[in-house]
Formats: sequence, structure tokens, C-alpha cells
Amino acid sequence: MKKISTIIIIIFLAFSSAVIADEIVHQFKSPSFSGIATSSHYLTVDEQEKTRRDEIAEDVENALKEAEREADNTTLAKFLRNLESRIYSQQ
Repeated sequence: MKKISTIIIIIFLAFSSAVIADEIVHQFKSPSFSGIATSSHYLTVDEQEKTRRDEIAEDVENALKEAEREADNTTLAKFLRNLESRIYSQQ
């Protein structure tokens, strides 16, 4: 039993000498706080906001066009176009 505990202590001492501590230094990861690459960070945020606004505007425009196509594809609209073309073709 004494031999096993001696071996464990020797192993513990051998591995504990490899541990090296360093000073803990806190650094901000956000460029807004650290000041490192702040301008490119602001440009990236601005570009993301602009892209999102453009996507929303495009989605609204596409929805309006889709609604217009839906209204143009109703049975009544098709009937009126057909009737107009028949009336104009007879004149």
C-alpha cells in the first residue's frame, strides 16, 4: 500500500512541475470597446443594416407585384380581357 501511494505522489509531482501559470489579462472582444479595428466594425454593421433594409424593401415590392399578378389572373379579369379583344377585333 505504501508503495502505491509513493508512486502516486511521484507521478503527481512529475506532472505538477509542467504546470505553468500566466497572468490573466482581460481583453474586450468587441471592437467598440477595445478600439482595435473600430472603423471596419462600424462599416460592417452599417453594411448589414443597409442590406437588411434593401431586402425588406425588395420583399415588399415582390409581394405587391405578386398581389397584382394574382388580381390580373382572376376569372373576371380573364373574361374582361377576352371580351375586349373580341370587341376590338370586330371593329
